[in-house]
Amino acid sequence: PSGCYGHYNQNAKLYLEGPFRSWCKKIAKPIFLIAGNHDLYLVDESHKIAWAENVSYLRDTAVTYNGLKIYGTPWCHWHDANKHNKRAGLFEVSSETLNDKFSKIPAGVDILILHENPHLHKDERDKFGLKKFSKGNKVIRKYIESIRPRLVLCGHLHENDHKLFELYSGVHVCSVSRCISKDDHETVQSPVLLEINQSGDVCDIGLS
Repeated sequence: PSGCYGHYNQNAKLYLEGPFRSWCKKIAKPIFLIAGNHDLYLVDESHKIAWAENVSYLRDTAVTYNGLKIYGTPWCHWHDANKHNKRAGLFEVSSETLNDKFSKIPAGVDILILHENPHLHKDERDKFGLKKFSKGNKVIRKYIESIRPRLVLCGHLHENDHKLFELYSGVHVCSVSRCISKDDHETVQSPVLLEINQSGDVCDIGLS
């Protein structure tokens, strides 16, 4: 998952070690987790969470799974709307800080997990049919072009169509928004099931 659990910040530890931990254990598969810009509790307290055994919490760190190098980073560009709210957007930083954070992404990353989507020009959004895809983060776009991960997963946008698209040759992006509503916990959108085959190709294989 790629953030945001902001609705649970007041009781974040209870939620993450209770319902969320139980859900992770039911998945019974490795889970690679990053924070989002509303996950205020995780700014300083992530080390205090008793994560489920199958969860890897990634914050500017990498793990290897089935021969794939997976790197996660939560940082987003600063929104002026939060300048008077000290508790909002604590993972939102300046372009200078973004450069510092993203410069630590190592070469050879296969899967890059972000919170904020990379910047797309209007003609690109039109080309990929992503009407609800925001302009996004220009700094991470530069690093994606340089590092060329096979797959970029991002969140942040609460409404999109979960489309998988090829940003560069061999570099696919999928923006995965919330699947469960915050109010009644009903399904909003179906999860996305992607596959990286032995040739390194990424495809959406759907849910059986």
